[in-house]
Amino acid sequence: MLNRTLTFWANWLVLAAIILLLDAVSTFIVAEVFATAGYDLLVGEDAHEALPDDAIEWMRGLIAAIAGFAGAAGVLLLGVAHGPFRRGEQWAWYVVAGSTLPWNLFVVLYGLLVIDEITLGLALLGGALYWVLFLPPVILSWPLFFRAADTTAQPQP
Repeated sequence: MLNRTLTFWANWLVLAAIILLLDAVSTFIVAEVFATAGYDLLVGEDAHEALPDDAIEWMRGLIAAIAGFAGAAGVLLLGVAHGPFRRGEQWAWYVVAGSTLPWNLFVVLYGLLVIDEITLGLALLGGALYWVLFLPPVILSWPLFFRAADTTAQPQP
């Protein structure tokens, strides 16, 4: 079932997986900055200085763990998009849809739970990026994987 449209969406997903991996690595590298600056954005300027060191380490560890999960999802997505998805295997569509859905739901829920406008804007900006990266290939490739076979065609004599 190899066709140009399916190859296009597979290439799109490979690019999205690479972006997800880069995002995961950069988040892991600057986890402490995210922990302190993120807390300051939510609570107030220099509010992280009043926290015990264990709290900053805990937040840094949590952010690094999330980056690790994003990296694992990126590796999974890269492997599936480059091989089985490109070949048109139906199970690959389920894997891609199932692995990208939690990220999109996380962004929506995070946007609903934010405290101020700055964090809401960042959540919506990040959410828009992931929606553009992951939802079009999942939604628009669905007919390529699951179109019904035409059983009304008559054999030619």
